[in-house]
Amino acid sequence: MTNFRTALRTTILAATLIGGALTVLGGKSHAEAAPLTFSSNIHCAAGLTDDISLINDTAADTTLSMTLITSMQTTKKSAFVPAHSGVVVSFDLTVGERIDKYVLRDVDDLVLINANAGVVITGTGDCFRQTFQLLELRGYSLTCTDGVTHASVSIENSGDYPAELKATADAWFPDAPSYSDALQQGLIFADTETLLMTPGSTRVFNLDFKIVDQFELTVRKGSFDVFVDGPRAMAAGEGCAVAPEVTESTTTSSTVAAPDTTVDTDTDSQAPAATMTLPSTTLVAQDGRSLPVTGRSSLPVGLVASLLFGAGVLLVRTTRRGLR
Repeated sequence: MTNFRTALRTTILAATLIGGALTVLGGKSHAEAAPLTFSSNIHCAAGLTDDISLINDTAADTTLSMTLITSMQTTKKSAFVPAHSGVVVSFDLTVGERIDKYVLRDVDDLVLINANAGVVITGTGDCFRQTFQLLELRGYSLTCTDGVTHASVSIENSGDYPAELKATADAWFPDAPSYSDALQQGLIFADTETLLMTPGSTRVFNLDFKIVDQFELTVRKGSFDVFVDGPRAMAAGEGCAVAPEVTESTTTSSTVAAPDTTVDTDTDSQAPAATMTLPSTTLVAQDGRSLPVTGRSSLPVGLVASLLFGAGVLLVRTTRRGLR
């Protein structure tokens, strides 16, 4: 018994598997006083129980309490423990129950030991197994709708512990100023979703985001990366490779009568001094270019009209003279 007490004084936390029972020893060492410890033994033979021995390795009687924290219960039991002795308190367990912590407290309810267990009750074989965390990607797609990329990310929690996951999809730039500029111009936006996943559940993250060139999508549990895609550019057909540029345009329509630009090929070599230029007019074409248009006068036509007018006057005067 003396050797056993000496071992307890030097043990902070030890776990051994003996004959299908998990034995957890907890304790702390002080030069001036003997420790108050516990021993946890999980059994399946006579019903599923966790038999915990509260050990008082001091010269004075005391009261100790044990709190069992599992995925299904938080149960506290207290017992009077004589000096140099131990008392057993039992907790009922269920198949599939995950044991998380043992908390030993003294008579003043101060925590003496806070020990992590990390086992799941199976009820078969060794009666329990070690816990694990496992988050698995089940589906991932990128599609494009009206210039916005939609990401669908399906994650399954195949482990024993709940997990809070945060998914983010955002544009990626090599430096912060470039990102800030694109953000201020309204060319990009990001999306974030946070979900709590219970063990055995599958959740789907739905993210809508807009990029200029490259993107990065992440699903994280705290600082741990569950799934990462990027930074990279979109592949053909999997999303919006480039976000459409947003522009504002104002169109003003007007109707301008086009001048007569008919050219008399027989009189196209008139003297420069007789050329008359019409006021400059601008037409708005469909392609947005300005087309200057100038009119031209026909010198021979004016000259013939003058000659005919002069001949007519001369003829009238000759006729009047004959009548006299």
